[in-house]
Amino acid sequence: MALQDQDVLYALIDVNTGQVISGGYPFWEIAWHPSGRYLAGKIPNAKHPTIQIVDSATLEVFTEFAVPPYYENENPAYQLEWSPDGKSLAFAHNSGQIYIWAFDEAKIRLQNSFPLTFQRE
Repeated sequence: MALQDQDVLYALIDVNTGQVISGGYPFWEIAWHPSGRYLAGKIPNAKHPTIQIVDSATLEVFTEFAVPPYYENENPAYQLEWSPDGKSLAFAHNSGQIYIWAFDEAKIRLQNSFPLTFQRE
């Protein structure tokens, strides 16, 4: 389980013991891989925002990739979501694009991006 505090830091909690496994991840948003083995999290940074994929067993960064910046906005990507089979990670971008990243245990690569059209209310 992952819990967030008011300072936008996440901690991993062992649900069997209630003990904190690790804490202080500066993610703005997280998404668990369907297998539970990986955790994807956004790291805000106005110049170089990134998404990290962390191995939930070792807590080591498996991979990290840059999110295209958007007018110095430190949070250009939102709504991280894994596909049900865990082979893709998608997010919406403030530019109006949806990015889909292909994922396997050897690498992650940009698979596709396309315009997202919606109206804000």
